[in-house]
Amino acid sequence: MKTVFSNNWDVCHEFNLQQQNTGRAGNIFFERDTIYSYGRHYVLAQFINPKTVVINNIGYSVSTSKHISIIRSATSDKKQILTENAEPSRVLSQLKQLSGKFKTSYKCHRYFNQINALYNSFIHSCDVLGGYLYLDNWTSKYSIKPLSDCIQLNEIKEIYSFINNTENTERANKSLEKEITRQSRKQELDLKRKLVNIDKFRSYTVDHVFGLDFDLLRVSLCGNYVETTQRVKIPKSEAIRYFNLFKSKDLNNGEKIGQFTTLDVNEKYIKIGCHKIPVSEIIETGNKL
Repeated sequence: MKTVFSNNWDVCHEFNLQQQNTGRAGNIFFERDTIYSYGRHYVLAQFINPKTVVINNIGYSVSTSKHISIIRSATSDKKQILTENAEPSRVLSQLKQLSGKFKTSYKCHRYFNQINALYNSFIHSCDVLGGYLYLDNWTSKYSIKPLSDCIQLNEIKEIYSFINNTENTERANKSLEKEITRQSRKQELDLKRKLVNIDKFRSYTVDHVFGLDFDLLRVSLCGNYVETTQRVKIPKSEAIRYFNLFKSKDLNNGEKIGQFTTLDVNEKYIKIGCHKIPVSEIIETGNKL
């Protein structure tokens, strides 16, 4: 039986199958229902039952964070319980931090939502597990204990109840309304700015426009090029050849225009390299060539 694997992905997938007792690759290894990152001091994931896996998603380094990402992907067919949302001590610590920020922030709705999401995730995890997630510091292994034994539960509920009282709920709602108004005004200003910059591009006042959902085209002032809002120039002859392929419906993925490759052709737009150009823009510009 193979126990040494060529990469972290393979060992994590083998762990997920739970068909053998041991396996390792690089700095990841598993023993029966538990997989570790760098050593037994850090449980990366542990099966609580054949269909439920606890994932320790609190990373201490860049490499461990990568291990967390891999194990989350490899066990995606199982019910995943994240320790960040399920271990009472961690949940309580986060709730305290978020509650403090809620009290002082003028954008308090953000922390209001985070507190409620964290609390609901914790309660959901407890429902799935049939108790609360307990970490034994001596063995670094997880187990399930009755929720009635959770010493942090009352404080967790108190913070949740405090945040959701009438006064704080109204404060969060007002904060959200202000944020929506701010975002709406910002979007209006951004749209006006984009329209002004588009007009400047059309009138040859500027050579490029950033922040558009699509790229725009124009025939250069000298008439020898087609220019894009990303400041790219395509010789007129090359643009005509490409436009003729488009008109005859012979344009396919992989077709080159200048140094760019056609990646997607559909009814709404054509994606050419880093450009995404509306079909209407191609037709309008092509007819001017």
